[in-house]
Amino acid sequence: MKHFFALSSAALLTCIIAGLSLATPVHAQTMVDSSVDLDGQIAEARLRHFTGNIQGAFLGVPDLGDGERRVEANVQWADSNDLTWRLNSAENRLELTVSNSHGEWTLHYDDWRDQVAGLTDGAYLQSDLNALELRITNRDTNEDASITLSDIRLDGQLMGSFSNDEPWAAAPHERRWIVDHCFGTEAGFELTATLELDNVESTSQEHNRVRLIAGVDPSMGLNCADPADLSIHVNPSQINLFRGEETTVAVTLINLGDGPARDTSVTMHEPQELTMTDALAACDGDAGSGITACPLGDIDGDGDFYFEFTLRANEDASFGPKQFVLELDTSSLNLSPEKTASVTVNVLNDQDSLFSDRFEAGPED
Repeated sequence: MKHFFALSSAALLTCIIAGLSLATPVHAQTMVDSSVDLDGQIAEARLRHFTGNIQGAFLGVPDLGDGERRVEANVQWADSNDLTWRLNSAENRLELTVSNSHGEWTLHYDDWRDQVAGLTDGAYLQSDLNALELRITNRDTNEDASITLSDIRLDGQLMGSFSNDEPWAAAPHERRWIVDHCFGTEAGFELTATLELDNVESTSQEHNRVRLIAGVDPSMGLNCADPADLSIHVNPSQINLFRGEETTVAVTLINLGDGPARDTSVTMHEPQELTMTDALAACDGDAGSGITACPLGDIDGDGDFYFEFTLRANEDASFGPKQFVLELDTSSLNLSPEKTASVTVNVLNDQDSLFSDRFEAGPED
């Protein structure tokens, strides 16, 4: 059985948020524990009760306690429930789908940007959003009750699984997690997850609930209005070396965005048959793991950062290609698809040397 619920545009305010712009790339790593109350909470999906059909799902602009700000559905919950929460920018609406062994329920909150403009007096735009928060409240009457949101994926990227399995543990009996995220006007966002209910028995409407909230977290430093656009490149990307030989590799980080890239770092993954030396003084390597982390600080908008290191083929290296991988990260930006780069080192034997250039530079990665 399918159920459909929508809020008509006639019931919404007619103000329009126009001219929003944001780069499509997204920076999102994982959700972390949080006690933050987000500013500008302008999108929410709320799930509650979990035993029966008492207004189980809500969608709209917080506070969802106000009936004018939401649409709702009576959901018959199961032990496992698949969720999709989406900001459909092209259609200017929030969407929520719940499906389980009992059926499927779909909610649409139409004219979302118009409603936000009126409810916040224009204080917040879609381009201001920089965070998603998850809250799980467990006040079940069964001390073994557990509420889990598993396999959370934000725009396809795995965030993890999160649970509250301690009923009434500490007021307000909820756990919170948060992740930084930029919301593009073209793509919006999509979050998928599975709501798993174990030993849930409470019949109270407010004892158990899950809230997914999009808003503004000023403490995170994520600049979505003027995002960074950072990529990493190496030269050369292909090298021929004999055992015991070495060469210099140049690394360039380029920020094509308007905003700064904060707390930028490069992590280098070194195969056992290669040795990296003469990198930046700030680099901290672990010879046992072959991983070297290089904190580089901030890179201004329309700026770049350049450094070099030496790469050596060990005396006992086997012949053939080896790959040296560099991974880019930062705390406050959008990453372009070029967030990793690699150097392929082909270890030559003496016969190879008769017909091969000793150092063959390939195109930049």
